[in-house]
Amino acid sequence: MTEHTDGPPGETGGEATESTEAGGAGGGQGVEGGVPHAYGPDRLSHIVLNSVDLPASKRFYTEVLGFQVSDWYENDQMVFLRCNELHHCIVLAPGRWTSLNHVAFEVASADEVMRALGRMRAAGFDTVWGPGRHGPGGNVFCYFTDPVGNVIEYTAELLEVDDTWEARSWERTPENADVWGTSGGITPDVIAAMSNPPRTGSGR
Repeated sequence: MTEHTDGPPGETGGEATESTEAGGAGGGQGVEGGVPHAYGPDRLSHIVLNSVDLPASKRFYTEVLGFQVSDWYENDQMVFLRCNELHHCIVLAPGRWTSLNHVAFEVASADEVMRALGRMRAAGFDTVWGPGRHGPGGNVFCYFTDPVGNVIEYTAELLEVDDTWEARSWERTPENADVWGTSGGITPDVIAAMSNPPRTGSGR
């Protein structure tokens, strides 16, 4: 693990490192049936859930299931929860529906995120947001949509934190959504896809 040095300034308290071990596979190799293959994803990183009652969801995950709050966007616009050393494994977001906002898959490094982007483009699935680096969690990101409209994320270098970590509130700004400023910003179409409305039949 290495000290996270190029993330956003102003993190408060606690020691944080990057999560670079990819499920034991290493080097950007994913695992299929226990056998490493040539490219990721290496493991599930986190999921983001849309909640029609975010305060109730937050109470459930913290008071009943025992998750800890790592950070949040102001006014609980998003709440980042952890159950181990990773900065977050579940994120709660307000929504019009109870639904999956997106699922994130971890690869070994920022370089592997870019390689994943190249593979996805070659397969006909261009990025809808990214590449960039998030403020909360400090992770590199690149978002895509699957054939039926679910949003997926390739990610790497999510912070690891310990019990001395002090949770903080983040302003909901484009600069905190992407501290590098390379992603082009999240678009209304991506926001709509992340809302993940009910669907029937063959897709969108």
